[in-house]
Amino acid sequence: MRDRSVCVCGKPAGDPGLYLFAVLADQRQARIARLLVDLSARRQGIGSALLRTARLWAHNTGCMALQGHVPLRNVPGIRFYQHRGLSICGLIERFYPTLEDALLLMQPL
Repeated sequence: MRDRSVCVCGKPAGDPGLYLFAVLADQRQARIARLLVDLSARRQGIGSALLRTARLWAHNTGCMALQGHVPLRNVPGIRFYQHRGLSICGLIERFYPTLEDALLLMQPL
């Protein structure tokens, strides 16, 4: 399998929020590089739809697992992934430019 990536962006009419989603596939695993939903547009199913798109794309690309990461202090972000089937699988110290630790979550496909 070749390395591949996909990016999905959207801006609903009349909404200042920008939704950005990126997945990078390397070998047999797809990694969500960034999944953002504007604060004003949260809890409307947009993040879930983006995650479903990531899962489908990864599966269709031949990946065996989908991985995401969240700052360790971002409890709502951790719960978001867990409620959608991803499980905690590790920790990377000083992962972000701010030197924050990242919690890794993964779901087999």
